[in-house]
Amino acid sequence: MLAERTLRAALRTIALVRVEGPFHRFVELGRVLDTLATGQRLLIPMGAYAVGGRFTPPRRFPTLYVAREATTALHEAEGELPDAVQRAYTHFAVRGVLIDVLDLTARTTLEGLELTEAEVRAPWRWSQGLGREASTQTLGRLAHASRRIQGILYPSTMQSGGQCVAIFPARVATPSDLAIADDTGVLSDHLP
Repeated sequence: MLAERTLRAALRTIALVRVEGPFHRFVELGRVLDTLATGQRLLIPMGAYAVGGRFTPPRRFPTLYVAREATTALHEAEGELPDAVQRAYTHFAVRGVLIDVLDLTARTTLEGLELTEAEVRAPWRWSQGLGREASTQTLGRLAHASRRIQGILYPSTMQSGGQCVAIFPARVATPSDLAIADDTGVLSDHLP
């Protein structure tokens, strides 16, 4: 990956893409109930903010992690145990479109950032556990700081062929439009 200063400059000019939903997310039922009870927003989750995520250094900014396919979302939620569901989950779909997305599934983007797919897929928890920012977290931090990137499209590490999107809720602006798909209105939220 490019050095941080060069990467910051590259993110100011690199081509971005539009990604259309539906997107999918599985969240532990207890977390959904807590979120609803406390009036917090479902599309601005605080989990990755609190403990970090692939593109989220801990305590830096909220990130909404979704998948483009429901099966990928379940595999991502279950982590290393995708064949044995261990918890009760709520599955929600998110309708809409997200513009200004950094596409890490595109060879030209990877080449422009001097990044490999192996680096995108590399385990990030180990670096974070040692008190270091993982390279993907550096990329996410700089993408968020660029103020022009609303999310990052990347290959799933849990589902072969699956794709995920790390969405930066604070950066989502019109004409992007995301909303939870729930005709009952029980699960209701939207971005922006």
